[in-house]
Amino acid sequence: MARLSAKVRREEFIIAAARVIATTGVSGATTRKIAAEAGAPLAALHYCFESKEALFQALYEEQIKTMGESTWTIKPGIGVAETAAAMVPQLMEWYEQEPDYAQASGDLMFWSHHNDRALAELGVNAALEVMRETLRKGVSGPEERKLVEPLATLVLALTDGLLLQWLTFKDTQLRDKGVAAAMRALRCFAN
Repeated sequence: MARLSAKVRREEFIIAAARVIATTGVSGATTRKIAAEAGAPLAALHYCFESKEALFQALYEEQIKTMGESTWTIKPGIGVAETAAAMVPQLMEWYEQEPDYAQASGDLMFWSHHNDRALAELGVNAALEVMRETLRKGVSGPEERKLVEPLATLVLALTDGLLLQWLTFKDTQLRDKGVAAAMRALRCFAN
């Protein structure tokens, strides 16, 4: 059996944590279950992560990094409102393509709010920063810069709500109606 580097092993544990959380929820995501899902010894998980909370933080960070790198295709300078509107369906599509990450994201959001406030703040702040960066790409003039912050907050609120709705109902038509309404609202915001 080939020995895996700590970096590769960490990535496997993060993927396994998303799968386990998606299946059992955060409270059911024990280190034993995560190690078993990764096909690795429990000791290897504890070598890579000092605690289950550190693994959850790494999962949050990986989700946000992946979201920032691969989710949005934004045409530079199209306007901040149009950028915000474009972000919503693209993020919801990513959640649909990555159902384990989507479920884990929702579960971690609520779990960390009640159990690890620092982790909750880290997740929200990191997501907001990715959204700000993406919105800045679409800014078409100096007057739009002031809209980046409120639109980042609004996009996060809308997509978190749409994610919860999607996880609850798994209804594509309902999701698409919500996405369309969110896009209309975001386009009106800047006018």
